[in-house]
Amino acid sequence: MSYFIETYREEQMNVEYCVYCNGQRQGRQSCCGEAHFVQFRDMDDDTQQRMAIEEYESHHPRGLK
Repeated sequence: MSYFIETYREEQMNVEYCVYCNGQRQGRQSCCGEAHFVQFRDMDDDTQQRMAIEEYESHHPRGLK
């Protein structure tokens, strides 16, 4: 899992996210009624870690073998 997290963090470095819901910008001018986005690399370490773990878990659901 640590390899996935490190790779995810590197790949997402320049991707912009909404500061309110952490949704990817994906070319939108606004999200959540606001136009405040931040690049992944500028998020705090805890937020980056949480988002990477959530992404990992979405691809590796528990209980599957």
